[in-house]
Amino acid sequence: MTIRDRGILKWQAALILPEQKAFQINMNKDYFRQVKPILDEYQLEMFLEPSSTIGRDC
Repeated sequence: MTIRDRGILKWQAALILPEQKAFQINMNKDYFRQVKPILDEYQLEMFLEPSSTIGRDC
């Protein structure tokens, strides 16, 4: 009589409901989301300034 070992299959989840999978996807989206900063006029102007003028002696 031989032992029939399923290996990795034995340790994997047997069933994942679609609701569980959707919940995990939404959790990951929220966890890795980065909040965009609110820029004032000066910061916005510096951000939109062409990069060709940066680093040049005026």
